Amino acid sequence: MAILRYDRVDHRALGLAPRLVRPALAATAVVVLVANVAVAGLGMAAGTPISVGLMEYYLTAPFDYSVTGVAIAAVAMYVFTGPVEELAFRGYLQNKVVSQVTVGSPTTQTIIGILSAAVCFALLHIPAYLIIREQNIGAILGTLVLLAATGILFGGMYAATRNLYLVMFLHGIGNLWPLVIDPGTALWPNWGVILVLYLFLAVCYRWWAADLTLPIPKLQVTN
Repeated sequence: MAILRYDRVDHRALGLAPRLVRPALAATAVVVLVANVAVAGLGMAAGTPISVGLMEYYLTAPFDYSVTGVAIAAVAMYVFTGPVEELAFRGYLQNKVVSQVTVGSPTTQTIIGILSAAVCFALLHIPAYLIIREQNIGAILGTLVLLAATGILFGGMYAATRNLYLVMFLHGIGNLWPLVIDPGTALWPNWGVILVLYLFLAVCYRWWAADLTLPIPKLQVTN
């Protein structure tokens, strides 16, 4: 927040206007609903046993988290991790890079901003996976590719909707999916389903936002 004040950035220009909260919540609720339906469909198609219950995916094997553990993780992911990382990487860094690039078309500048923020987002996670999780280099490289792809997905979603609340919420639920159906860990997350869902969401949201006369603000970052 100190950096935003230093750069004299209006939080509303980042996509944090109060009127954007409700459409972001509504869109996220649709994602959660569709994800649960998709999970149920994947489970039935695979013929695996399906159990039902609030956050059932994390309360059963192999996770076997306690209710308290899931509640703490939910607060951490939904309130802190998702919002903070999206504010830093999409809200600030992506917009900052776009504002500083002077070559190419606006679309090219936006793509450069998305890619730059996504790479930085992935690299930031190296210490956690190397030191805390003690992953080997091969596993870390695979994780970095996945994180960079996730960053590109969120960056594209943000560029398309200009609603930072939306990517904050999506980041949070992506870290801890609020599933009431457990089809087994081998079936979820299904990245193909998630990619199609998010692309469809971005297109529909742009139409919906225009229909609601919601603004698509543009950030003007100063040096």
